[in-house]
Amino acid sequence: VSLNRIFLPHQPLTEQLIRHAPIRPIEVYALAAEHKLEAVAVPTSSYLLSYQLNTLPDEVAVQIGANYLRRLHILQSSRMAALKRILCAVPEFHDPTDSCGLSEQKSMHSAWTLAAARLTWDADPGMYDVSLTDMVLYSFDIDTPPSSLRGAMLSIAANLSCVECKKALLARVSTMLKTWSLLDVSIWSTHDLFR
Repeated sequence: VSLNRIFLPHQPLTEQLIRHAPIRPIEVYALAAEHKLEAVAVPTSSYLLSYQLNTLPDEVAVQIGANYLRRLHILQSSRMAALKRILCAVPEFHDPTDSCGLSEQKSMHSAWTLAAARLTWDADPGMYDVSLTDMVLYSFDIDTPPSSLRGAMLSIAANLSCVECKKALLARVSTMLKTWSLLDVSIWSTHDLFR
């Protein structure tokens, strides 16, 4: 009897195995990959967003196999690329005012760009400490929750006196968070790939 006929989505045995994923994600993923259990591998992969694949023991890599290892690598790489792309877009300029001209707005853009660069500098899956100038210490990876990104980027507001710049910053952070929240957090099911 094929295990794929037993481990179907939303079945008690499948759900029981998935319950172990938060505690032992690489082991559950390897078992699912070895037996091509899509219903287990797909949700389990969301617990491996920060797993550093370069630390994966050879025997576990063999157990996982090329297809599932590639899919996990694509998930991690695409989230990292998306994080960098999302952070590259700076807040919009507003019409110059008496107290806030182009040079003041460029300062905000520079602060954004510096913070974004530090967040993504040689970033890989895994945790990196990022010290923002005159701000608190943050840690970021491709599993970063939106609240952490929000805190890091909104810390720029502490140095802004212009209300319009703060509005532009808030609008950009809001858009950034929506985009980040919509990214895939698990590998695609092979069923989804061929629809």
